[in-house]
Parts: sequence; structure tokens; C-alpha cells
Amino acid sequence: MSGTQNRTRKKIPALAAMALMTALTGSVLPPSLVSASPASSEAAKSSREASTASNTTKPRRASTSEASTMASAESTAAGIQAVADSAAAERTAAPLTDAAVSTPTAAAHSEQTAASLPAIKTSKVDPLTPTAAFNKLAAAGDVKGMWALIDARAASTSQSTLTLWLRRLEAAQDKRLYSLEEELSAEKVQNALMQADMYSSGEPWKNGARTGVRQADVLLDEITSQGYVLDTTEGYFFPKIDYERYLKYAKRVVPRYAEYLSLRVDDTHSEMTKDAGLIISWQEMLDRADRQSLFLQRYPNAPETQAIQAMYRQSLYVALYGTDNVPLFDYDTNVMDYYARKAYQQYLGLKRQTPFAKNLGGYMKILEKSGFKLSKAAKTYRDVRNPWLAE
Repeated sequence: MSGTQNRTRKKIPALAAMALMTALTGSVLPPSLVSASPASSEAAKSSREASTASNTTKPRRASTSEASTMASAESTAAGIQAVADSAAAERTAAPLTDAAVSTPTAAAHSEQTAASLPAIKTSKVDPLTPTAAFNKLAAAGDVKGMWALIDARAASTSQSTLTLWLRRLEAAQDKRLYSLEEELSAEKVQNALMQADMYSSGEPWKNGARTGVRQADVLLDEITSQGYVLDTTEGYFFPKIDYERYLKYAKRVVPRYAEYLSLRVDDTHSEMTKDAGLIISWQEMLDRADRQSLFLQRYPNAPETQAIQAMYRQSLYVALYGTDNVPLFDYDTNVMDYYARKAYQQYLGLKRQTPFAKNLGGYMKILEKSGFKLSKAAKTYRDVRNPWLAE
């Protein structure tokens, strides 16, 4: 018990004290005088232990008025009060602590302690997760922002998430591609690009070159910064997606998409045909067709299948017919192009098992029978497999 409780406790009258002592102990004597009674001795001992236990939080201060009046009666009353204190101590079971009761002094101490601690510095954090941020950029069609987020987060992003981001970026770039080409086709822009000599003879596009014409240079800035390249055919300039930039993430995406990027980058490096001519070698054309065919065999229903199917159709057509300016068979003699024949035979010697290899193998068997001339049987074979007629 606390000192406050001692001060406010009511005193027990002497006669009532004696009656209570008799009822409890069987004697009117104070506990200190009943030495022959074991029960009284134990009661006194229990009283002291309970009093000590009840005062573990704060020391008990004795009341001076209790020690100065009616010595015998007051001594008896003190003994009874001790018994009452012991019972109270048992009811409370444990002393109150500062953790259980908040006092003004403790509150003030807490405030002082809090005030003495240094303020916690908080940084401004973007509440959006990387995926949420990317979705927001994608919804706005912000190609430049999408590239910036991918460049910053690719190393800490899962394969599946990065694949999804790049596919959505590709879709956004493809959507912009049509209007970008429309703007680039303006006569003023085309003339500026032509006069600026954007290409050196036999060299790729000089992506750092500018025309000095603002309308053209704004578009060139977008092409450079947002993942496009500038290409040209028959004096006409047009943009296309720069898959070389995508390819640098090939090791961080799912294998299917990495393989897809390795096929798409072929057109970034060099398209297969231009100006109605075959501008890559016969060997490279066959290699592209084989890899495209293999992808379609492995992933017949992938999200990228349609794009690769379009590329394969062009490759297969060129393998069967050639182009207008580089035909597979001479227009006058109907004899197969010598360099094409050598390339085809070398390719078939690799014993590839792709659908393209099987188609080409059947074609060459028929041509061998006719001395590599375009026979009626060869015409029928190629027309049946014409990818454009099959649509």
C-alpha cells in the first residue's frame, strides 16, 4: 500500500478492535503478547510479510498519531489493522507500477524524453510501385517514360514482369509508328532529310545527324530518344522500331521473348528486300527463314507468333520465287540462279529438321530432276506453298 492510503485510512475504535481480535484470534491481547499461541505468532508474521510485500513500490511511512494514544487499545487496534492490511495485500496480489498507472510526473518525463530525441527525417517516396508506375506511363502512351523506367528497373525486375513491360512498350511504339511516319512523310521533312545526307554510301543511318529544319529535327529527336531508327528505300525516309535496343535485355526476359527479339532485330540491321530487290545474301535469307520457321514450330500460339508469321511468309516467298529484281529463275532461260542454287544446297547439307527445311528439300528434289530449270512440276509445287495465296 502507498503512503496516501495510510493517511486516509480510518482508525478502528478500541472496543470494536478487541471484539474483532477475539473473533479472529481467540484472544484480546495484541499479537506481540500472545507468544504461546502458534496461530497468533503466524498471524503476526504473515502481517509483516504482507505489509512488506504491499510496500515494494514505495516505502511505508508510520502514522505518529497511532503511537501516542491509548497504548494498550491502540496496540490491539494496530494488530488488527495489520491483519486487515494483510488481507488487502492478498486481494491486490501485486503492487501497482508506473507501466500500469500513468501519473502526471511520468507523462511529463515521457514528454521531456521525446523532446530530447532528434527528429526523424522522412524522404519523399513515390507511392506507386514500379508496375503501377509503368501502367500509368503505358496508359498515357509515354514511350520515353516507359523506356526510362525499364532502363532504371530492369536489373531488379523479374523475367515475366520485364517481358510484359517490353511487350507493352513495343505495342505503344508500334501504335505511334503509323502517325510518326505520316509526320515524317511531309514534303518539307523529306526534302530536309534528303539534303542532309542522312546516310553515307553503304553505311547505316547517322543517328546523330540533324537537318537544321526544326520540323524534321523534332521528329529525328523523337526517333533517337524513343527507340526508333530511320530507314530509307527509293529515296523515301521512314521510321521503324529499333529492336537492337530491346535486344540488350534478352538475358533478362523469358526465353521465348528473347528468341523473338533475336528475329526482329534482323530487320533493324537490314530488311530483307528493298526496291523490289533482295538486299541480303541468299545464305542469310535461308538462315532467317529457318529460324523463323523454328520459332513458329516451338510457339504456335505465342503472343509474338503473328509477327513472326508475317516475317516467315516473306522469307518463304523469296525462297520459292525470289524478288522482281532478283528472281530465283532467269526470266529468259528459266534456269535457277547459280548463287542461289549453291546456297540452297549448302543449307540442305546441314540436315535441319524445321518445316522450312522440309519444304525447301522437296522443292530442290523436283528441280534436280529438271536440271534446275523451272519445270511445270516445280511451278505447281511452289504455287501450292505460296504463302500469299494460302491466306
